[in-house]
Amino acid sequence: MLTAACMISACSSDDETEPAQNPPLVIHVSETPMTNDGATAQAATQRGAIVNNTNFCEFYMRYDEEGKKYKVTKSGSTWTAEPNNSPGGTHTFYAFSAGTFQWNDGNPYVNFPVEENIPNQKDFLTAVDAEVSGYEVNLSFKHVCSAVQFKICKTPEMADYTITVNEVALCNVVSEGDYYFTSGTWDLSSTKTSYTLNTSSIPLTTTPTDLDAASGTEYLFMIPQTLTAWDKTAISGSTTGSYLRLYCTITKGGSPVSGYSTNAYAYLPVGGTWKQDTKHTITLKVGTALRNASGTKITSL
Repeated sequence: MLTAACMISACSSDDETEPAQNPPLVIHVSETPMTNDGATAQAATQRGAIVNNTNFCEFYMRYDEEGKKYKVTKSGSTWTAEPNNSPGGTHTFYAFSAGTFQWNDGNPYVNFPVEENIPNQKDFLTAVDAEVSGYEVNLSFKHVCSAVQFKICKTPEMADYTITVNEVALCNVVSEGDYYFTSGTWDLSSTKTSYTLNTSSIPLTTTPTDLDAASGTEYLFMIPQTLTAWDKTAISGSTTGSYLRLYCTITKGGSPVSGYSTNAYAYLPVGGTWKQDTKHTITLKVGTALRNASGTKITSL
């Protein structure tokens, strides 16, 4: 009797079927190009490391249950999620190319820190597909950082001055923030950082020259923000304004400018607004605003 019972039990087990698996996710992706300084359209040629439909190949995705996450990669023209199964039910999918996702009690955001080492910086894109009830997810990505390009020249009034810049650093700019999917807005951190833009020797002329030698790319990917320019007081650890730090040599008519016959630091206040989803080209015009560490003008006309 014991043997028969075991045989029946085994037979019953063989007849059981595996639970049905949810179908694989099908991911559709598009990307909206950045605009140029408030322009309504972008030029066809992409520059630097800005992500576009051609070079976009990886992102992450979460839906409206904390803890469930997907890594999505592209092979050829096909996007594949890992794990590759739909969650079932109805969900809103949140996608992001960089940063750290936080569910935040249903008001999700991504914390995005800007890399201090420029070559490691990443473009930052997000997308949302709401109320998905099947297995197809349609994601239209937008850029949520600012792509900032710098050029440098001297003003025509500085014709008598010979200025050679050997390093340029952007100082005291916000370097971290939380991007909220629902509102599409940023909550900025108080963290500020400096970025080295150029380390090659540049003899300044009145024609703008790109500052891209340090990074190998033309753009910094920065948190959208309004810069409050350095207020021309002494540069110190308590400085709250933004400025450019130039390591340079300056002469006038062949004669050394006091303190700058060899390389020394000079400072240039910088302000303005960096818009989200926008490429900005900023030309640094070195003229009479150039100051020393005490806030005193270096040049005089």
